[in-house]
Amino acid sequence: MADPLSIAGSIAGLVAIADTIFTRIYRYTKAVKGAAKEIQTLGSEITTLSSLLRNLELVLKEYEEDTPDANLRLHHINSCRETLLKIRDKLEWKNSHESGSSKSNLEATMRKLKWPFSGSEMKSLLSDVETHKSTINAALAGDNLSMTLRALSRQDEMSKDIKHLKTELETRWAMETHIALTGQRQEILQFFGEVDPKTYHRTNLNFHHPLTGLWLTEGNTFKAWLHTRNSKLWLSGIPGAGKTVLAACVVEEVMKQSSSTRAVAYFYCDYKDVRTQSSINIFSSIATQLAKQNEKAFDHLQNLYDKYQLKDNGTLSLEISTLAMTVSQQSSCFEDVSIVIDGLDECGIHTVDVVQSLASLATNSGSNIRALFLSRDEYDIRELLQHAFGHVGIAAHKEDLELYVAAEIESRQRNVGRERLRIRSSELKDHIIKSLVNGADGMFRWAACQLDLLSGLPTDAAKRQALKSLPPTLFKTYERILERISESDSSVQEMVQNTLKWILHSRDKISAVQICEAVSVKESDTILNKESLYEQEDILLYCSSLIRLSSNGKYFESAHFTVKEFLESLSESSGPLLAPYSQAKDHIHPYLAKICLTYIKLDVFRRDVIEDFDAWQDQQAQYPFRVHAVHHWVDYAKHAWNNETILAHARELFCRSKTSTFLSWARDYIYSFHESQYENVIFRQATEHIFMGRVNPLHMASAIGCVELCKWLLDLDCTTIDQVSSIGTPIHCTLIGAYWYARGLMVPDNEFEDIWMDLDFAYRKEGRAEVLDLLIKRGANIFVPYRPINVDHPLVKLVKAGGKLDFNVMGWLMANFERTYWGYSSGTHVDAARYAKETVEALIANLNQNTQEDCVKSGLLEFALEMRSSAAIELVKNNVHFIR
Repeated sequence: MADPLSIAGSIAGLVAIADTIFTRIYRYTKAVKGAAKEIQTLGSEITTLSSLLRNLELVLKEYEEDTPDANLRLHHINSCRETLLKIRDKLEWKNSHESGSSKSNLEATMRKLKWPFSGSEMKSLLSDVETHKSTINAALAGDNLSMTLRALSRQDEMSKDIKHLKTELETRWAMETHIALTGQRQEILQFFGEVDPKTYHRTNLNFHHPLTGLWLTEGNTFKAWLHTRNSKLWLSGIPGAGKTVLAACVVEEVMKQSSSTRAVAYFYCDYKDVRTQSSINIFSSIATQLAKQNEKAFDHLQNLYDKYQLKDNGTLSLEISTLAMTVSQQSSCFEDVSIVIDGLDECGIHTVDVVQSLASLATNSGSNIRALFLSRDEYDIRELLQHAFGHVGIAAHKEDLELYVAAEIESRQRNVGRERLRIRSSELKDHIIKSLVNGADGMFRWAACQLDLLSGLPTDAAKRQALKSLPPTLFKTYERILERISESDSSVQEMVQNTLKWILHSRDKISAVQICEAVSVKESDTILNKESLYEQEDILLYCSSLIRLSSNGKYFESAHFTVKEFLESLSESSGPLLAPYSQAKDHIHPYLAKICLTYIKLDVFRRDVIEDFDAWQDQQAQYPFRVHAVHHWVDYAKHAWNNETILAHARELFCRSKTSTFLSWARDYIYSFHESQYENVIFRQATEHIFMGRVNPLHMASAIGCVELCKWLLDLDCTTIDQVSSIGTPIHCTLIGAYWYARGLMVPDNEFEDIWMDLDFAYRKEGRAEVLDLLIKRGANIFVPYRPINVDHPLVKLVKAGGKLDFNVMGWLMANFERTYWGYSSGTHVDAARYAKETVEALIANLNQNTQEDCVKSGLLEFALEMRSSAAIELVKNNVHFIR
């Protein structure tokens, strides 16, 4: 169920409808001579009801922090809505603004001659209104949110039944964990539950008006599905019809039926999060949810974990077939299982695989799984579901749309500043509601966009004119929005274009605060003028219906899937107005790279390098975009090195003199990969390795796999090609890469060689094979042993000596030494570390340096061949004796 504020929003919609009714009644009393007293009585009663609804709205807003009982349905409020709509529809009044035809004038005249309600109908309506007033008065007398909402539902009429109370206590069983949790079990659940659908569910519920969607959840088709074992239902609808919000309503209804014998699992596929588009993650989430509801169901999940876990590296190799089998086994632990999946069409290239896998799960012989899927009506999905699944087409019902539009108008009229919807005429409000409901064609999203456009118009006359030419589709609506933006200052247009680029194309999630800085930076800037920064409110205002804040308020995101589709449909041929909003990556990524590099080279980062961790954190807080710019400019520039501006920026950063800008970037880039609770320790290590470890620009250019920078640096000075640093030589940097070097900071030096000799080849190949070829062709010595520079750690001497250690001995040494290495001061630990150090010193005198050298030679060649380096292949052909 939605929160108190969304309930208040729905009631605000009823207030708007009541106000419309009063306006129409007032016209009748003026038009009909000798208007009956009952007409005036109805007007008075509607006015009183409207006042009570306003008071109820205010009371519910006071309960903003409270959590309502999820099992309550606002039946009495829905009944009130039905009464108001019945009155409103019979008092339909065409006015001169809606039509200028003589026929319309004749119809209006006819309406003036006759009151549309009979005496018996009036008596019934007045009785209904009186009942609604009594109900609302009872709600207003409640001492807390629960009492208030119970007065608005039928729950109070059934609460005397003890059996019902028991059922109520079990409500939403599936939302809770009902197994004993140990550390190992939590680890297993966390592993399979990488994507938590609860976050998506809460977000979607926040967009729901409590009185909408009842046509489905109270309908016979849904109820038959809900109470039939192994039933299957597919809900499809056009874009913007409110499918995802309706999915949240469905999940809530299904949860009310959950118990120890009736399990529920659900999932939201989201185009903004690639993790939600994978069959593996969807089935893993389902399996996790079922495991939390039953001990035996968890046992099946643990069996899967134990069977497929690879003991040597702790990862799990999963296939969809094994996960599907596990879910089927888990379902046998319950009488029946309900599974609700939303957004099948948002899985992109994985859509067919996802639908096939889910459909097979629900259609297996003897299955007790009840499945409900929601998506657009796309050909591939229809082909896979139409034979086994019942089908219901989704479009926003007129009553739901009317309530939504009325509630939105009421809400927007109370906004302040430029977001306020100003309507002077009550008749215009009625006209807006009617126009948007009739033009929406079942799309909530379309209606919301029109309200955004109307809010930007200054006068009633301008709004009335706009209603005469409403765009017919969502895409046409988005074009209208861009046309409106094109009337703004050129700097505003540029800000909107750039905001959309960051939202749709940034690597990793980028916060709203970071975007505010990024879109405020120009490519020629050397300082960040805080007075020129855009505020979040400015960006939300100018981007209008195109973006919104995420549910947690930290991120900007596209307002709807169709926004992304529309922008991606634009191209250079879309015309001068729309073309600048094209999302073609060949001009998006260069822009992102240039802004990142510009930011990294701001004057504030050209000063002395900050080595104190606390001072560095303060700087990061003051300049929040830096962490994104430092880490991701390489990704954006990867396919744009033919851009001269980007190359010039990068060359300035990587100049041979090792500026403080370069050293700060290199340290922060290495540090950005850290995955440790020891933040200050890793920061200190990264600082020491970069500043005192003889790391030069060629090392870093090799580590990030930038062949263009490597060529330029070697042309300037080829003597650095074999220079040994704390990251090794440029050859080692190419093979290891920045990521694994950063990971190596987490372990002592003697174990680091094992890390880079067991790397993920796919990661290592990315972007660095060309650099390896270049270095070898330029004469780099591929046989230089890897020798980290860290005199503080005694085990480094073993590596420098080239010795081949017994891994059992190394493990024993480290077990005694690493405690002191991480800063512990226990006397016993210090003694153990001192003994380990003496042992290492004694071993060095008896090691054969050539043994380690051969191992390194062989290992380096293996790396090069794995990367399919042509230069390395030629080297092997000419030096066969190097192969072991």
